[in-house]
Amino acid sequence: MAGMPVQSKCWSCSTLDEGIKHVLRDAKMEDADDGFQLALPVAAVPEVQPSADEDLQLAVPEVEPSADEQLQLATPAPSMQETLPAKELKALGLCGDPVGDGKGIDGAVEDDEYFAEPFLQSLRLLINSDDEQLQNFDQEDDESLKARLTGTLGVKPEKLSEECSGAAKRPVPTPARAAEPFPKKQRKIPTRQDLLRANSRFLERLLVASKARISRMCAPKSRRKELEVPDFVKQHWLANKDEMGRLLLDLNFDKAKFISQLEVIISRKQKYTIVVDQGWYTKDEMVNELKWLMLFDVCGSLLRKRVLAAMKYCESQPDTHVRQNLYDGEKEFWAKEDAPQLPENCFKGLEKMQNRAAADEKKAIDTLEKDIRGLDDLYDKGQELVVSSGLEGYGRKAKLTFEMLLSSPGLIGRAICQSAASVCSRATASEQKIRLLVPKLVSSLEETSAKPFFDKQVSQTRPKVKPSPKKPAAKKDENQTDTVAVPVCTPECTTVACISYKLPAAGVTPGKVLRHCSMQLEKLLHDKGPLIFKIGYTHDAIWRWTNTLYGYIHDADGWTDMLILYATDEPYSPGMLEACLIDKFAIQLSMLGENDLAFPILKLRDWGQFLADKHCLHLLVGLAKPDLKREQNICEEFWAKHKKLYPDHEIYERFAQGSLDPKLTYPFVYHGDEGRGRRRTPFLVGNFHSLMGKGTQEQCGQPRPYLKLRMNFRDSSLVTRLLHCAVPKKLHQQSHIFDALMESVATEAEFMVNNGVVQNYTGFLRSDWCHGRLALASSQRCAAGTEGIPWETVHERDPLWLGTTFSVSGFVKVPAVARLLSVRGQEEDLLRFDFFHAFHLGVGKHFLGSCLALWSTYFAGGNVDLRFEALESAFFTWCRAHKEVPVLTRLTKETVQWPSTLDYPAASWFKGAVTTVVFKFLESTMCQQNWSQEPMLQKAAEAIQSINKCLAALYASDLFIEPGRAIQIAEDGLRFLRRLAWLAKQAAKDGRALWLLTPKTHIMHHLLLEDLLLPARKGISPFNPLCWSVQMDEDFVGFSSRLARRVDPRTCSKRCIERYLYAAYAQYVKAKYIVPRS
Repeated sequence: MAGMPVQSKCWSCSTLDEGIKHVLRDAKMEDADDGFQLALPVAAVPEVQPSADEDLQLAVPEVEPSADEQLQLATPAPSMQETLPAKELKALGLCGDPVGDGKGIDGAVEDDEYFAEPFLQSLRLLINSDDEQLQNFDQEDDESLKARLTGTLGVKPEKLSEECSGAAKRPVPTPARAAEPFPKKQRKIPTRQDLLRANSRFLERLLVASKARISRMCAPKSRRKELEVPDFVKQHWLANKDEMGRLLLDLNFDKAKFISQLEVIISRKQKYTIVVDQGWYTKDEMVNELKWLMLFDVCGSLLRKRVLAAMKYCESQPDTHVRQNLYDGEKEFWAKEDAPQLPENCFKGLEKMQNRAAADEKKAIDTLEKDIRGLDDLYDKGQELVVSSGLEGYGRKAKLTFEMLLSSPGLIGRAICQSAASVCSRATASEQKIRLLVPKLVSSLEETSAKPFFDKQVSQTRPKVKPSPKKPAAKKDENQTDTVAVPVCTPECTTVACISYKLPAAGVTPGKVLRHCSMQLEKLLHDKGPLIFKIGYTHDAIWRWTNTLYGYIHDADGWTDMLILYATDEPYSPGMLEACLIDKFAIQLSMLGENDLAFPILKLRDWGQFLADKHCLHLLVGLAKPDLKREQNICEEFWAKHKKLYPDHEIYERFAQGSLDPKLTYPFVYHGDEGRGRRRTPFLVGNFHSLMGKGTQEQCGQPRPYLKLRMNFRDSSLVTRLLHCAVPKKLHQQSHIFDALMESVATEAEFMVNNGVVQNYTGFLRSDWCHGRLALASSQRCAAGTEGIPWETVHERDPLWLGTTFSVSGFVKVPAVARLLSVRGQEEDLLRFDFFHAFHLGVGKHFLGSCLALWSTYFAGGNVDLRFEALESAFFTWCRAHKEVPVLTRLTKETVQWPSTLDYPAASWFKGAVTTVVFKFLESTMCQQNWSQEPMLQKAAEAIQSINKCLAALYASDLFIEPGRAIQIAEDGLRFLRRLAWLAKQAAKDGRALWLLTPKTHIMHHLLLEDLLLPARKGISPFNPLCWSVQMDEDFVGFSSRLARRVDPRTCSKRCIERYLYAAYAQYVKAKYIVPRS
């Protein structure tokens, strides 16, 4: 009751007695009728004469009950008012008449719920902290107990004595104060069983108090209308008292939260479920509420087996598991409900399943009715055709048309015959119609001298077609099979022109059927190959081809024709025939090995033979059309430029010996990387591709020299990249399987160098393994990073590591690829650095992170988040104005991974294109400002301009760069590295976590200094560093990885290769490298 003002001019015991009775009477709860009372010890208070204008404020504190009182709350404790009334105290001289205006205690408290709060808070402490209660019992000393029993009502003894000595007008009788102190009471230490029993009772009282408070909330207020709760609370209270009481108890009696949560429950039709897995239950409640099973014994009497077992167990522990109910004295037991609870809405999906089944059933009925109507219409058209052919000369034509309809298996004519036996009313009517029209047709045909074919009635069985007169037998070809072609249909009965029929003769053996189908497929492949075909069987060829749901004619893959090879009534022989044909005509994939190596791969020799046979070798040099002489000249020019860079390469010994011809030798590279397969597991994809191609997008519109040597960045990656393997993680993570894959790559390269493939017009064709690609974080070509040879010296032109190139082997063990042709002693050079991963996904990302972090401090905003919001707005505005694709959806401090100024910023995006766009954005915005007051941003702007100029020139250059142009490009790139080194050094000097140097900076130093600048200074055209970049290969890996997520994991490798070939064929046709035969 803290905070309740109690005012009086002068106090006496009788006035205080009446005031306390008034407070206790108002604080009684409505439903707490169990006789529970909170005893407040009261003692006489000396009268104090206040000053004229001074009011005495008396705060009645909460009195913590003793240990015995907490354990025996159910027993009412008499208050001191009941034992010693005011009259007796006055008779003993302990109190006098009240002095003052007689107003007493002002008990007009407007909030009806105010008095229950201290009581509930004390109960809450008892429930939630048993151990703390025990500590309070132990820490309570004799002096505190004495002070409570003597009764000072919160007034310190020192203060009380001072006030009494100085301000009292008349002495106060002190017999009670002079008495001896109370004897020390023996305290009982509560056990855990006592606390458990007390807590269970407090839980019940808390729920009662919660419901009582809600009842007072819902009661109408006469004066304080603002205390009334909304109407939905009152309405919900009428039928959900237990539920609302539990909700208020869980929310710790917070009225605002209670009304807010109740509104959510009511508006969203939620149900606040009270789950009580254990509690006090009587014998009947165990049967009725817990719904425990009831079994019958042998005598037939009702035996509550589980109830009796629970009662027996509880009676074995009477101190903790048995109690007497406070209201009716019935014995209750502590029982636990362990029955399984079904989750709410667990059968919700059954309704959707029923709806789907009903929809499918309705759709099937509609389809049948539509087919029957179509059959009637077709029959009517056929009859009109026959009737209209009654003139002389047309009878035989009508007879042949009707004969074809009746004899064609699986077509509409046969369906007309079968429709006579249908139970449908329309089909029955059609049957009657047929029977009425047949005699008329027969008489009409007889008048035109037609053969009596229609003499018999139409029956449900298939009529036999009378053979035509025999003609002189022609000489039969040995390869010809017994094939019956379907007669040419008239326009009235022609269905789909794309469907053709090559059926075997009726009644032939299964062996002849298989031979017939095999020969038809071989002829098809010979006439129209290469092509994509699919072998399968269907119940209705016309529907499978024309339906709008999944018909082949509407397929995005662009199917052009359907060839029907066999038709039968039973469903088993088509299935076996399909399996045989698939086994014979399936794509012949090579296996890597046996046992755990038995998964498919595509060999380089097979790719070479395919390109040679289909006259597609021109795509290996970047030509749009075949030009044999130009292809040879381009290859010869490539090896001439390559010899200036690597004069000691072993391939030139082969050229000198004549075992290889530079005009017929194509440079190839191999790339392997992991994508994201099923369940985000790594998926290894390897591919071969030519080093030469159609160039880059930046080279569009430039003059095309006759001997063009451009990089391989254009066209679809499905065309320019030749798949080698698609291996899931569970296979390639084993070292022996990965070694077997690399051994297969080396073996294919050696075969192409030593044997090659045969071209019809030029004879042998070779393919040399020029280089492989490898994205590394440190160098395998030098000793940088070892003791005394730092790699961080990216600002130097003559670093120490330059003298250690190829001085130490970079291989722990000799790999299989080291057997390939290379410069002797420099086998590590077969593995080339990747500029894309080194800069776009490495150095560039870290550089941009520091630039954005430092530049953001110059934007408006009171904190980092607000400043980045302004930077983000500027970035996306620039992207829209310059039509750049940002890829990013947000640009925040989390995007650059800058949680605090103590962390080095590092951009978190995973697309290399984002790095390019942000560099362009900074050059257009930040670099145009004056940063004389900020040297770091000034140097960063110079670095951005240099690297943008370097990359733009590289993308616009050919495979080999002229020496003068190469020097300028290298100087721009090295200028970027010098600025980066200065920024890193200055940031370390200033103690700022910016511009972190990573080992990938050393890779850029290799590419710009060793591979580009030094050869150019000797007058040699160096390789373009971007020719080893893997942007196109990453796209190819992504395509194969997406396939891996959509196929069966058991046949992942095989299905990925087959689907790649299927998709690649479409791209070959689109690029006009393959022209299908019509």
